[in-house]
Amino acid sequence: MHTARTDHRIKAVTTVVPGNMGTSFRSFQPDGPAAALDALADARTEESRTGEPARVNWLPDTLEEAQAVGATDIDTTRAITYYRTERGGNEYSTNRRLARGDSLLLGYDAYHLVDQLMTQPLQVILAGRIGNTGSYESGMQLWNLAPNPVDLMVVDGAHGRPQLASARQNRLNTRLPPRRSPACQRSLVRPRGMRLPKGDVAHDAGRWWRFSRASAVREP
Repeated sequence: MHTARTDHRIKAVTTVVPGNMGTSFRSFQPDGPAAALDALADARTEESRTGEPARVNWLPDTLEEAQAVGATDIDTTRAITYYRTERGGNEYSTNRRLARGDSLLLGYDAYHLVDQLMTQPLQVILAGRIGNTGSYESGMQLWNLAPNPVDLMVVDGAHGRPQLASARQNRLNTRLPPRRSPACQRSLVRPRGMRLPKGDVAHDAGRWWRFSRASAVREP
């Protein structure tokens, strides 16, 4: 998304289970993002004094560690059993990040200026099972922000790679329509204040439903 906004050599955009890392990271802060930035400022000062960079976990290293801190949701446990085991792990992965970079994540917004700049046709593919990663909500936010949303696909009950892989491939094989001229574009852009009607996102055992601007309704 970030690249397509300003590089219009990219003529169409498809995203599968999108996530806005900035929004997610801000939501993870128990005392809020502003308090987290204050704590990070103190930590950077201490790091400058000692010369020892602080590193923190991306994920608990084991399911036992996750249990100890109460991180028992399905998204976290599946990430651990994939990325921290032989299934998807890498011998060079430390599962640690430099804490100093957290301030940049807290100020990041993957969808910044999407509503003004990303005029390319957009296809969004989402998993129907809503977890704690925020990907479903993030995908719907992107769909509502984009000036030229073309196709929204929700795969009911999907929550991982196997369920999404075949549906994604089948749908991506469908060619997105060509980018329209500016004159035609103006007649199709969803006016500000328009949204998809509630209940219109239908979930039905792996079937997908397509939405067009004709189905949008004005916010009360």
